[in-house]
Amino acid sequence: MYDVDHASGTWYIRTNLEAPNYHIVSVADADLSRGRSAWHELVPVRKDTLIEGVKAFDGFLAMEERFEANRRIVLRTADGHTREVPADEPAFAMTLARDQDSKGHWVRYDYESLATRPLRGKSMSTQASNALSSRKWSAATNGTDRSVSGLNRPRRLDHGYVALR
Repeated sequence: MYDVDHASGTWYIRTNLEAPNYHIVSVADADLSRGRSAWHELVPVRKDTLIEGVKAFDGFLAMEERFEANRRIVLRTADGHTREVPADEPAFAMTLARDQDSKGHWVRYDYESLATRPLRGKSMSTQASNALSSRKWSAATNGTDRSVSGLNRPRRLDHGYVALR
């Protein structure tokens, strides 16, 4: 077991037991004495996604995941519906803030990218720089794909067009 959190009479466990990329299980307070036999899998292991953290709230979970080389936040409601917190850029990192109120209705997270200064808060307002981020996939020598991120600053040419370096 790695991460454990509690909300509304239920324990939520992020574990890599038989799940190399982690999965999330839950157990009610009343069933703790039954051990692993009382676990209910909420989020199964996925080959393409690493679950890096979980925070329990009354009525939903916030999960920190690594998917396609980005760290993202995914919200899961009590009825199993999920929603990814949107990002405006192709290469970014979102992390759950550590000072959360499990009885609240807001998820606090940190956001940063190559083109955006680090942001913190429950609402994401962009602090635009004069740059464009990009992300490409490249084949590694072992045959797997790897993400390559870049930052381009616009350069104004004499004839009025903008070029990227």
